[in-house]
Amino acid sequence: MLMSAVAAAGLFIAALAGGFEGWVVIAAVAVVILFLGGFFSLRAGTRRAVEHEPIIYHPDSTDVSVEIDPDTGERLPHRE
Repeated sequence: MLMSAVAAAGLFIAALAGGFEGWVVIAAVAVVILFLGGFFSLRAGTRRAVEHEPIIYHPDSTDVSVEIDPDTGERLPHRE
């Protein structure tokens, strides 16, 4: 999205220099929407990466599943 926003900004400048008022408005709206969308998607990805999820370990037996706490390394029975 951010690369598309940069391309749209280039098209905005080209339309502005060429005197195409209608295309200037369309490109300006596209630049704003794409930059905001790219920013919020990066922000959501960063927040998702910080969330702690337990590591689920399946030993050779399929009847036993164990959750391993990433912080302490403690093994607990897996609950769904």
